[in-house]
Amino acid sequence: MFLGASKWAWGFAGFAFAGTIINPNFTSKSSFYMRKFNVLTFALIGYAWGRKKQDYQLLNMMLKMNDYFPLEIKRALQDKDYRHVALFDWKNPGRKLFDDVTGKSLS
Repeated sequence: MFLGASKWAWGFAGFAFAGTIINPNFTSKSSFYMRKFNVLTFALIGYAWGRKKQDYQLLNMMLKMNDYFPLEIKRALQDKDYRHVALFDWKNPGRKLFDDVTGKSLS
């Protein structure tokens, strides 16, 4: 929840930074369109930064949980081919997926 909202917060921070610091100090009074597009550009940069942080956190979580994923999920994460996940029937897998004691994947 926090990471989902933080990308929007970073976008607003970029918007506010451009609106309070960049526009009054570094753009002339006659540059009407520059003032409008400048804040949108900084908001987009802030949003992209927040999205990068969110994706980095998600990747770290997946790497930490790799021992607990079934084989099909590991394959999908390894080669980015998500057909492994689409063809995987997790409700009726046909084999025992997890160890009872550790909870880790048996594949």
